[in-house]
Amino acid sequence: MTAIVATLGTSGTLMGLSRRLKEFNPDIKIICVEPFLGHGIQGLKNMKESYLPEIFDKKLLDEKINIEDDEAFETARLLAREEGLFVGMSSGAAMAVAIREAIRIQSRLNEFPSVKEDLDDAVPTIVVILPDSGERYLSTSLFRVTDNIKLNLFNTIEKKIVRFEPLAQGKVSIYTCGPTVYKPLDPGHFRRFVCADLLCRYLEYRKLSVTHVVNITDMDDKTIQGSEKAQESLAEFTDKYIKLFKHDLNLLKIREAQAYPKVSDHLDSMVRLASTLVEKGFAYEKLNSLYFNLSALSGYGDLSGVDLDKIRVGATVDLDDYEKDHPRDFTLLKRTRLSELKRGVCVNTRWGNVRPSLHLQCSAISSTSLGGQFDIHTGSRELLFPHHENEVAISLAATGLPPARYWMHCDSVQYDGGFLGVEASSEKTGITETSECQRPESSSIECRSLSKESLPVTEHFSKADTLADLTLHKLMDMGWTPREIRFWLLSAHYRKTLVLSRKALQDARRSLDKLDRCIVQLLKLQEPVSLSRTNNSEIIHFAADHSETAIDHSETDRSAIDNSELDHSEIDQLIYDMKHGFGQAMDDDFKITDVLALLFKTVRTLNRLIDNQCLDNNDATAVLNLFREIDQVLQVFDFNQDKSTDILLLPKVQKLIEERKKARKNSDWESSDRIREELISMGVEIHDEKI
Repeated sequence: MTAIVATLGTSGTLMGLSRRLKEFNPDIKIICVEPFLGHGIQGLKNMKESYLPEIFDKKLLDEKINIEDDEAFETARLLAREEGLFVGMSSGAAMAVAIREAIRIQSRLNEFPSVKEDLDDAVPTIVVILPDSGERYLSTSLFRVTDNIKLNLFNTIEKKIVRFEPLAQGKVSIYTCGPTVYKPLDPGHFRRFVCADLLCRYLEYRKLSVTHVVNITDMDDKTIQGSEKAQESLAEFTDKYIKLFKHDLNLLKIREAQAYPKVSDHLDSMVRLASTLVEKGFAYEKLNSLYFNLSALSGYGDLSGVDLDKIRVGATVDLDDYEKDHPRDFTLLKRTRLSELKRGVCVNTRWGNVRPSLHLQCSAISSTSLGGQFDIHTGSRELLFPHHENEVAISLAATGLPPARYWMHCDSVQYDGGFLGVEASSEKTGITETSECQRPESSSIECRSLSKESLPVTEHFSKADTLADLTLHKLMDMGWTPREIRFWLLSAHYRKTLVLSRKALQDARRSLDKLDRCIVQLLKLQEPVSLSRTNNSEIIHFAADHSETAIDHSETDRSAIDNSELDHSEIDQLIYDMKHGFGQAMDDDFKITDVLALLFKTVRTLNRLIDNQCLDNNDATAVLNLFREIDQVLQVFDFNQDKSTDILLLPKVQKLIEERKKARKNSDWESSDRIREELISMGVEIHDEKI
């Protein structure tokens, strides 16, 4: 026997096995499997959450390994599928660790053939204790045949949070109302697409295959009028804005959809859908236009909650110059104007030369791209009525089913009017610091060279009277980076109103700066700096008690730290808590505020551990891997931080830092400010807040 693996729920078993087996062979490895705090593995205990039995002696264990829930659960399912062993959660945990040990042993044998030769005919053997059977878990979701998706989301059509269950095993189909391509996107559009991006990325993080379709409206009143004004063909005019739309999505790190179907490429399918509605008695023609007959359909208003009897005439937005049997009916196909006919901006049908309405466009494109019914329809709340309500009406009339089983609507973006030619204030330097009136003893000091995320903001903002004026590129011209804008867009729950203000973007900048500083530290821990590499400098920390000694971690040989003295259980638990908390918050209707709160709590703990030199290279790598995993969804981290801040090693910079430190200690704020401005001019950023 090479090793024996058992879970900590059987601590008595482990103690007895260790004592007896070591009598036979002291080299037998005793491996204990323990869950993390806050785990969901039934039958197991983390020793910190239970009464420690007197029989337990950790010295009798050669190794204690923490196991994550998902790995234990999947191994239990694997044993059932592949081996016909119907075992429970605790057994899955034990077997998962045993598989790890087997892989480690095999890797060692492959790396050192001489070891394998010395074994002669002996085969390394691992014994696993499987303490529970699978029958007791039949009432749980452990052995469900379908995906173990725990996502709960607010379904607009049901007016409540419900469990998400996709139509097809392992696959999710999503449709998002795309842009009308006659102008650049504004922050309201940004939010719609960032929220859809968060949804798609998280579903893929959960190992689901996502098909996302975003339509492009290139034929409607706005695009036609815009092309006429620009004296360009409709295709030339809209193509510029389609390219700009996709460029903006790329800047905001929004996942590329599987398809971006244009209205002009799907006119035939729109005409066919309109014909189906006529044949089924849900549409009628009048003066060469086609209208949907709302009186023929029951249940109109279920999605938006609108009362049909209280609809104000004209609220459906398409009364304009068209005649209807009833003013509440909505347009399917509009007869073309003479100027549109001359330009060929129409489609010839049995009702005449017409253009499809926005409602018919989305209905035809979504059904053509994703089938008669798909999983999730996303969009902004302002599209809920009448647009999405009319989509539902068309689909119910044509197929008897709503187009989507789940509807997700993000709330609006409001603008506080704060970008009206006002001079840039504190954000023009990208500095984060507490007020100079605060006592210096209450804060630590950090200095680093300016990153590209802290670029100066333009002194005078361009005039921006409305939200629509604030395009992505105008915000960038003001000095805000796409990463800062994305973080701001994610900073509030998708069903809450988001306010665009200078303060909101400043807060996003400060938050990202905190993340960046933590990442820089972790990257440097991952690649230890030796004494000979004096041209590479860490972030400079002054001691909390403001002693005269500055700690420059570039002068610390991290390889000299005795890693055997470090307790890695805290970092392992920290990683588990972050990953588990991330999943829990996202599964609960995408509670992004909980995610961010947990993220910054984790960063504060990491900063403490780093300051106390409680992390080694492996710890830093594990944390960075976790952040990279989470960033598959969030897309807000920067892992390409510049690890060389040579400017901090210049004698003049070192002298100024020391002088400013003394000035602050003596409450000489005038000198402190003067030195700070001089350091900024040299490209050194000052941080006086406690991290």
